[in-house]
Amino acid sequence: SCKRFSMSNLGLDLALGLIKVLVSAYDVVTLPVYFVCQRPWDYWRKKKLTFAKCAIEGDPSAPYVRTYSNGLDSLNGVRTMDELARKAIHTFGDRPCFGTREVLGESEEKQADGKVFKKLVLGDYKWLTYNEADEKIDLIGRGLMALGVRPRQNVVILAETRIEWMLAAQACLRINIPVVTLYATLGEDGIIHGINETEATHLITSHDLMPRIAKIIHKIPSLTHVIYMENPVAKAPPVAPEGLRMVPFSKLEETGRTADTELRGETPTTDDIAIIMYTSGSTGVPKGVMITHGNIVTTARGFSIICKDVGEADSYIAYLPLAHVLELAAECLSFALGARIGYASPLTLTDKSTGIQKGCKGDAALLKPTIMVSVPLILDRIRKSITEVAAARGPFFKRFFEYLISYKAFWLRLGFNTPLLNKLVFNKMRALLGSQLKVIATGSAPLSADTHEFIQACLDCYVVQGYGLTETAAGATIMDLDDMSFGRVGAPLVGCYIKLVDWDEANYHVTDKPYP
Repeated sequence: SCKRFSMSNLGLDLALGLIKVLVSAYDVVTLPVYFVCQRPWDYWRKKKLTFAKCAIEGDPSAPYVRTYSNGLDSLNGVRTMDELARKAIHTFGDRPCFGTREVLGESEEKQADGKVFKKLVLGDYKWLTYNEADEKIDLIGRGLMALGVRPRQNVVILAETRIEWMLAAQACLRINIPVVTLYATLGEDGIIHGINETEATHLITSHDLMPRIAKIIHKIPSLTHVIYMENPVAKAPPVAPEGLRMVPFSKLEETGRTADTELRGETPTTDDIAIIMYTSGSTGVPKGVMITHGNIVTTARGFSIICKDVGEADSYIAYLPLAHVLELAAECLSFALGARIGYASPLTLTDKSTGIQKGCKGDAALLKPTIMVSVPLILDRIRKSITEVAAARGPFFKRFFEYLISYKAFWLRLGFNTPLLNKLVFNKMRALLGSQLKVIATGSAPLSADTHEFIQACLDCYVVQGYGLTETAAGATIMDLDDMSFGRVGAPLVGCYIKLVDWDEANYHVTDKPYP
């Protein structure tokens, strides 16, 4: 058996060796054509670019800033989220803005291990224009005021990412009502803490989360109203806990339409609190971070450097939690740039996702997004899934696929692309996410250089990594599209200063060479 195994390996080596010889011959013949058509000298020039510099030359203790500013002029002069939204609506009025898929049905599927998965049948995306969204935002804001909410009075949103979340948030921000965000995955203690600490009287949540609210309502004395986003396949409305007024989200617009015309909101200023964003609570009690209108707008302006050519033809797939500052900033920027925002879910993202019925298209296949925000965990899963599919086709294909990845990565590092290989192999992988991706932005945790290069090769799009905190409204650093490095988080955003300080205990100093 050992002899048979060694002969098998020898056969694989010979076959791969022959393929490599043929590919090398192809490279030699076609290189002059690729050299002229693909202009690799542009890439070589970008490789030499410096994206950050010390604010005071020669002083390593001074803060670092971005070398040059190439953000979008369209955001200049915008100071609040209200101004950002109104400017976008005025500019892009009849363009598609927010898209959702209608739930046509639901079934349950029992797995071999006994687990039961709910499977959805979803329709095509249906779109609201910017003008239609504007009307809804206005009516929802008036509806909230008719229910007793007033400017500067906190409103909590506890829900999964969906169009109602964003419409409610925009409505609150328009009339200077701070939005308190809580992760839908928070435990009971975290939810109680967030609502009690902000003394909120009104909670916006989803039908599916109502049973959790009902269990803890006796521990939240300030709460008087719950607005719930309906579940289209639910058989009955949620049961209202005693002493609590329950309002379906769809009724907010009706309430706003008939509300007293004397009800007036308040125009926010750049220093007013827009969001009180609670952390996930992974290291203890969730902490509320106060983020101003100016903070979010500044982050959006800083992120716009990777969206220089974004416009009507582009679409953003919204599936990460809106309670995460990175997703909120990305959606606000997409809204400001006139790109379509299609709402999705991790459970229905692709044709093979666990929450979608067999034969029904995944969200990405229908939306065909050009922009996507992700986190390293998801990108690592995509990489693992791709390599497992390759390995399942046998030892030869596994090694052949590894060779293809290294081959493409080799040419990418030299400034060339591989159009023939893309057409024969990698376009099938791009199709998993709709075939149109231009940019994947990632943050929240470090992305390994290996995964960074692998995803960029397989999906044939830019992968840009950034660094930020909830406390900095997601903004700190981000790679430029011209940054050809891997495993780095880029330069400070425009308007952001980042300073290194000595850490004597670990013997790290700002004067260290070659890297401080």
